[in-house]
Amino acid sequence: MAKCLTTNLLRKSMAWSVSESRYSYQKMLSMLKSLSKAEIIQQMRIAYEYFIVENKDVDFSFPILILVDEKDSTGKVKAYCKEWAKQTGYPLHFIKQAKHFANGDNPEQVNKEIEKFIIETVHKERKNYAVL
Repeated sequence: MAKCLTTNLLRKSMAWSVSESRYSYQKMLSMLKSLSKAEIIQQMRIAYEYFIVENKDVDFSFPILILVDEKDSTGKVKAYCKEWAKQTGYPLHFIKQAKHFANGDNPEQVNKEIEKFIIETVHKERKNYAVL
């Protein structure tokens, strides 16, 4: 379907689909500006076709925080994140008033979630070591 759109319309459509705020929309447009239509379509192909295949059996040996945007409608991102958290027990936090570009739409909450996660992770790690 993306091939049917003009390059400019494709960029605008993508920017609106991932952005809740005007700032995110403008930022996304500026990021897409240097990409050709073929490059944008290739990135979409990678995101939709290969992501699930390449990441189906991933196991991390470090702390994980899953942030998903309350209004995210990009592919199945929200559903995948919910299922990933359910199957792994990784903490899942929803970013309010944000689409897929949450750090542009609601940077305050994104930063707070990350900061809290780091502090909690460091605190847990310190408990695992005895002070000599």
